[in-house]
Amino acid sequence: MRFALHCLAGRAQERLLFDYQKAMGAILDMTADDYHPHAQVESFMQDHYRITSTLQRLNQRMLQAVRERLVQPHCCHAQNINAEFADLDGYLCLRQGDALKREPAAVFRLFRQWQRHPNIRGIRADTMRAVRDCLPCIDDSFRANADCQKLFLELIGPPGTARSLAEMHRHGVLGAYLPAFARISGRMQYDLFHVSTVDQHSLFVIDNIENILYHASQTEFPHARQLAGKLEHPRCLYLAALFHDIAKGRGGDHASLGARDAEEFCRAHTMPVAQTKLVGWLVENHLLLSLTAQKKDTQDPAIVDDFARKVGRIDYLDYLYVLTVADIRGTNTSLWNAWKSQLLFDLYTSTRVALERGLVALPARRQRIQANRAAATELLCAQGHKPEHWAELWQTMPDEYFLRHSAAEIAWHAAGLIDPSRAEPPVVLTNPVPQRGYTNIFIYTDDQKGLFAAVTGVLENLGLNVTEARIITTRDQHATDTFHVLEAHGNLPEGTQRLATIREAILRQLSTTRRKRVTISRRTSRRQHHFREAARLVFGADKNKNRTLLEVFYSDRPGILNAIGQAFADCGIELHDARIATFGNRVEDLFVISTSYGRALAKDDRHALSARMSTYLDPTADEAIIDHGA
Repeated sequence: MRFALHCLAGRAQERLLFDYQKAMGAILDMTADDYHPHAQVESFMQDHYRITSTLQRLNQRMLQAVRERLVQPHCCHAQNINAEFADLDGYLCLRQGDALKREPAAVFRLFRQWQRHPNIRGIRADTMRAVRDCLPCIDDSFRANADCQKLFLELIGPPGTARSLAEMHRHGVLGAYLPAFARISGRMQYDLFHVSTVDQHSLFVIDNIENILYHASQTEFPHARQLAGKLEHPRCLYLAALFHDIAKGRGGDHASLGARDAEEFCRAHTMPVAQTKLVGWLVENHLLLSLTAQKKDTQDPAIVDDFARKVGRIDYLDYLYVLTVADIRGTNTSLWNAWKSQLLFDLYTSTRVALERGLVALPARRQRIQANRAAATELLCAQGHKPEHWAELWQTMPDEYFLRHSAAEIAWHAAGLIDPSRAEPPVVLTNPVPQRGYTNIFIYTDDQKGLFAAVTGVLENLGLNVTEARIITTRDQHATDTFHVLEAHGNLPEGTQRLATIREAILRQLSTTRRKRVTISRRTSRRQHHFREAARLVFGADKNKNRTLLEVFYSDRPGILNAIGQAFADCGIELHDARIATFGNRVEDLFVISTSYGRALAKDDRHALSARMSTYLDPTADEAIIDHGA
């Protein structure tokens, strides 16, 4: 590897950067699977991680042996734990060196002691060797042994579960007992979203679950901590975490394949049918909550109702919420912030209400409009405004406006628009919403071509990330655009000076009589260059028959929203809604669009849009892949 790396770099390069990983896989002739475009580099990196782990274990045993024999040979203070194990100077050891040869099942009792004694610093070198020598004994007959199965299940659930499973994995015991877990050992995913190998990610998720169950403060995971204390079967949560990614790299849907493995494990270990079903359901649906919250309009009762029907039970919802929080935090710690936390909990709360209601009926459209208008009226009156001040404004707003905005947002918009100091559009309002983790930007201006492209370009140059956009045109042809934004590091923009800078930049762009296309100042990072691929556009039918759903899958880079907005403007496409989701180096954005005549896009419209979008996204890349969907 080192020699090949030097040849590729043309110098003494000692870091295996993304620049070289694909070429290294090819040079070392790694076998690639047809079903995965990055199989060759991932196979190479998996071998690398596995060999490195083997060397690390050997180094650990060697250093421990040196410490025992040379550094502290005369300072042995043994304390017997029971008839099998002892604590020798803070290190766990077998009282009889051949115990694992005589009874391999004792290896699980060893790690149970490791679990029960968190003050023990490590395992003695000779005991490590005994564990290594015991691994060939963990075969099919061992796995089918009822006593071994019982001992393994005893390790799953109590405090210290994460500690014991991590140590078992470090010494090869976990992979020997669960061959499917051994197959994901060291498996990396060639992207910028997953920062850990699949096996380490699973262990991080387990550690997060234990933290939520037993150690987390009320401020760290406030909602998950409260729910976790009510879960009847914590073991099911741990097992779901252990199996949720166990089928990655096999081809096919890893969630469905993993669910099958999980259910087989539970049945083999004679777990109750209800718990077996729960574990399998959690594994198969472990992405359901996060994808629904990030990619769909959860303010829409129909979306919540559909999600609630898929979950079906309140206790399943509780387990899924805790698992989702642990999973997101275990994938990449930078992904977890106040906005993501509130996004998930909002969906959890509304789904719980739907399940408690019994999924009998959705609130009527007219009732929701009336309720939002009444609540907004009450808020405005409390602020000292009179109904006649906003009556004319509300007459211009379509029903969609009162459906898709909360009462608090409607009142905030009205208070800003009836302010005499803002008599003429464009009007730009900003409002940090700390409890929801984002800052709300509201724009009221004359409806005009390219508005979405212009605003997103300005926000991009200000270093802001858009997470959601709502585009509604009034009856008198004004645009009311709402953007939820975060800073690049994930926090909400706030502070008088920062908000003033945002407002002034947008107003400056909107007030220009001959507006030019915004030039994106940020450049694609060196890392992002290694993950470029053709855009994939998926068209589908919206519940409103006059609109079309468009999903855009593409490699992340600066200015994507601006480019998409420019393509919309050039093709005469009206944008009504946008949900923006970025996963490491990959964007998965959802747009609700129509033609300028208020119709769903025909096939020719879709081809024209995809061609224009390819031009703006990356002229040098392959043409966008079109999936016409429903």
